[in-house]
Amino acid sequence: MTVQTAPIAVSRGRRIGFWVAMGISLALVLFGLAEILFYGVVGWLDDSTIEQFFPGDAIHRFHGLGHSLVTWLLLASVAVQFWRPERRLAPAVYALIILCIYTLMDVFSGMFDPLEAVGIAALAFMVWLHPGRDASSVKPIRLRAVVFAAPLVVGGVVIAIMGLVEQYSAPAGEPHAVIGHYGDMAALALSIAIGALIGATSLAGSRVIAGLTVLAATYIGVASIVYPGYSSSPGATVGLLTILAGALYAWAARARPSAVRAQR
Repeated sequence: MTVQTAPIAVSRGRRIGFWVAMGISLALVLFGLAEILFYGVVGWLDDSTIEQFFPGDAIHRFHGLGHSLVTWLLLASVAVQFWRPERRLAPAVYALIILCIYTLMDVFSGMFDPLEAVGIAALAFMVWLHPGRDASSVKPIRLRAVVFAAPLVVGGVVIAIMGLVEQYSAPAGEPHAVIGHYGDMAALALSIAIGALIGATSLAGSRVIAGLTVLAATYIGVASIVYPGYSSSPGATVGLLTILAGALYAWAARARPSAVRAQR
């Protein structure tokens, strides 16, 4: 049962601070990670097109698609705040978690960028000042969604561990490890796993995260099927299983407690 109380008034100063923090976060993603976002489109094209925009990156196709997917998840989680942010707390929290994971993987891979710390600070302020943060209601976890999230969570954790081991154990000069690509794939796997868990709650905006998680699982599943021979690609079989897990999770995540459905 979900206990509802009257909406909590948010001061004008807090709202202004929230919008400023959100604007800074969005600008950092759009301008700081623009090339990576663009790779998410170009990476599906032929090698010559990839080389035209990203010289020498054709061999990194699967890693580039995975890295881009993390940034698109981050961008979407921040961008949805433009519409009824008081109902979008879950995406704000998810954006902060994604960037923290991404930064930790970069630290582990020796690819840390100080702008990542700035982004974490901006997102932390956005969450702290979020107009939906003080909503006083009990948010139940939906058991069916949690059960069907398990394949994505377990699979994500296993792939993340494999990526970290590969990043750590790669020989000096290995072309993928030297630019932290195995760490990037670990960040993607953990982002999908955590997204599946957040989407299984009834936190305000959790349906958005459930949808993004399903899209992410489908995206990387299709990439695994289409590009099975690239480094870190788990291949067609795992790709199909990932798409299936995403589809089952999508079905389970649709269920809402009645009071939450009424709220939405």
